[in-house]
Amino acid sequence: MSDNKKNVKALILSGGGVKGTFQYGAVDYIYNHVLEKGEKFKIVCGVSAGALTGSIIAQDKFQLGKDIWMNQIKKRVPAFKMKFPIFALILYGILPGIALLIKLKNTDSIFKNEKLREIVNEVCKDLVRILEKDETYLRIGIVEYQTGEYKSVDPTSSKYRDRVVDAIIASTSIPLAFPPVRMNKKKEYQYFDGGVINMTPFKDIFDITRQPDFQKKYNLESIYAVLCSPISNRESHQYYKGLFDIASRTLDILCKEIYLNDKEVFDRTNAFVWFRDEIEKIFPYKKEELEKIYKQILKETDIDIKKYFTSTCKVIAPDPEKWKGDNSEKLFWKQFPSTLSKDSKKLMAAYHFGMFMAREILKPKKQP
Repeated sequence: MSDNKKNVKALILSGGGVKGTFQYGAVDYIYNHVLEKGEKFKIVCGVSAGALTGSIIAQDKFQLGKDIWMNQIKKRVPAFKMKFPIFALILYGILPGIALLIKLKNTDSIFKNEKLREIVNEVCKDLVRILEKDETYLRIGIVEYQTGEYKSVDPTSSKYRDRVVDAIIASTSIPLAFPPVRMNKKKEYQYFDGGVINMTPFKDIFDITRQPDFQKKYNLESIYAVLCSPISNRESHQYYKGLFDIASRTLDILCKEIYLNDKEVFDRTNAFVWFRDEIEKIFPYKKEELEKIYKQILKETDIDIKKYFTSTCKVIAPDPEKWKGDNSEKLFWKQFPSTLSKDSKKLMAAYHFGMFMAREILKPKKQP
């Protein structure tokens, strides 16, 4: 590493709906106890709730983001509302069942999120300018449903700079819960939450660090990945009987599996790069032989280890065993908010739990 390179940090923010309150609590601790005064994240990658939070953090507007979350908690998350008025639901409930089925068949979501778009419009009106001014790398994950492809959105690119708000809203649009977003007016493409495919976009970080302009100026010192759902395999100690509860638990399970796959790719890539660094120390003059090894690794794994460098990664996720009180795990599954919860007490508890988990994981080890 060249001495004139600047050590920088990256932040990965997963999806999780309003459980993003846990995420912002963790970021609160990082900002106040981990980052140096005036330090910013050079790379921010997020999907779903993490796309919204990441877009704020990338602008270095931490306090504004905190105010927004607190306001949403206080007002029981008015940023999303039921798409159908209660009266309409009652009316359809007493009409013949066929009428209700027709209505549902032609409905693409349960909730509407116009209020969220208003918030994003206001908060991100200067996003592109700030990113370019500070040379901050932001990536937002969305899924194109017609092709099934994951799209990593760079707001500063010519393709997306005029569609930044659409991209953020698309990334927060959980399928079925919220309507899809159309970004390409010429094609009937629908875009949804990037967490459907990529819950923790480590690859986006890899792609950024491979760019020549990044490698010339920076050295990625560490990555902080903040998840909104537990990643343990322990039982939830809860019986799921409601439609929303079952859907929320399904999302938790899917998120965990997607995360574990993402993390496996990251760890494998890191291991290969560590191997490269170590073998080059031992055989500094065996360039031709090493080149053959690198080509074979590329052939077998599709990882070009010559273009990467290693980085530490700290993962912060809610741990049911750390929840306060006796029988903490059982209490956790009852008291931690679901993906679409509007319970102010649960959301506030999740925020403080995020701060607690970040402190537990990131606090300096005591000297013996």
